[in-house]
Amino acid sequence: MPGGTSVPTRFSNRPGSNATSLGLYLTLETCEFRGKASGRAYRSTELRLRGLSAPFNGAARSRGIVVHGAP
Repeated sequence: MPGGTSVPTRFSNRPGSNATSLGLYLTLETCEFRGKASGRAYRSTELRLRGLSAPFNGAARSRGIVVHGAP
């Protein structure tokens, strides 16, 4: 798609799928996140998630699903 955006078409609740899960989530704890983008280091806070919509996202916690900011 133009501008580098796309619409997800594949979802999964399986570990190792590298796919996002659908459904409602509860945020648990926060952790510091460090990463690099375009060769520059940045810091952010991530929120660890627990899926509340089994069977769509019940494995979110064991899969290590998080939400975090990025540049």
